[in-house]
Amino acid sequence: MTSKLSIIVLGASGDLAKKKTYPSLFDLYSHGYLPENVVIMGFARSSLTNENFRSHLVPYLGNSGGEKLNMFLSRCFYYSGLYDSTQSFSSLEPVLTKLENENLTALSNTNRLFYFAVPPNVFISAASAIKSSILSTSGWNRLIVEKPFGHDYDSAMTMTSALGALFSEDQIYRIDHYLGIHRMEI
Repeated sequence: MTSKLSIIVLGASGDLAKKKTYPSLFDLYSHGYLPENVVIMGFARSSLTNENFRSHLVPYLGNSGGEKLNMFLSRCFYYSGLYDSTQSFSSLEPVLTKLENENLTALSNTNRLFYFAVPPNVFISAASAIKSSILSTSGWNRLIVEKPFGHDYDSAMTMTSALGALFSEDQIYRIDHYLGIHRMEI
């Protein structure tokens, strides 16, 4: 691999992140599907230190423990900020860049994946703040948007249009828990 990878998890202190997102990232990491020196930055409103955040994650990462778990946790960092604040993401940017450069120095491009484990009402404002302040300039940028993506067709289309004004379709991946289920009338 010739590129750096940072995964920024928005909503990192919430239930979705601790019960699903971080256990999935740990599974990917422990099976070699993530680079060994990946930077995983948790971003949320809660005021936590890196150590508090890592302790917060441990009960959800399974019983395997050991060296792989310690290696994974050493890749996990935390930053407190507001989801809709360009200033919060602007102040995170140098912190993230420093971690990328310390941990991933021999690699050229920096790729950033932003994982939205936040309420749908902040998707667009968070995406806008990210776009204006913390995108990689030397690699790709992707958004994974997870949660109910609207509450009906019209609201989903409104969100799609707003995200599409900020990012190209090949930069956005949506995971929707509910819209895939529909009621059939017989």
